[in-house]
Amino acid sequence: MDAREASKQARSTFVKKDQEQNPEENPGNAAYHISWFDRIPYPVRALVIKYWFMGCAYFFFVTAFTFWMGDNYSIYLQMIILGVAMGVFNEFLVYNIFEAMESARHEAFYYEIFKSKKFYSLLINLVYGILWSVGTSLLCAYLVTVTPANDFGLWREPLTFALMGFVIDGLAVAMKDGLVLLFRNLGGNRA
Repeated sequence: MDAREASKQARSTFVKKDQEQNPEENPGNAAYHISWFDRIPYPVRALVIKYWFMGCAYFFFVTAFTFWMGDNYSIYLQMIILGVAMGVFNEFLVYNIFEAMESARHEAFYYEIFKSKKFYSLLINLVYGILWSVGTSLLCAYLVTVTPANDFGLWREPLTFALMGFVIDGLAVAMKDGLVLLFRNLGGNRA
């Protein structure tokens, strides 16, 4: 028996023993097991996390701010607080979760506005968060006025506010990705 055959036999014996000991953990190939979370495509995971954090920011900051201040508060102050919260969420939570979930190199890049280890990354995300908050708040305020029989509070609660924020964020990220692709193609043609 040569070395290759001995190696194959040893691996086969190991796999059989592992399957006998843990049949429910390794139904097919005992050497490699994919968890249920890894079977969810990366875009689905990234988009659900973004949507959840947008609704979370609205719930914790706008709802709490409205409850604390009552009806006599400045909508502009609310937009700034929500924008700063979303900028901090993006910088320290959302984009780090994206990087931790990556299975391929730079997979998260296509779902982020900007991420770097430098301090200016926080500033860029804060400015983007405020712009996102202003755009989403104004769009939702407009939709409240044009929605007939809005007794449910549509566009003034976390689920639908996050949906509009998700649309605005998606447009902003798509524009960023398009510009990056355009500059890469222009730079590649010159070289």
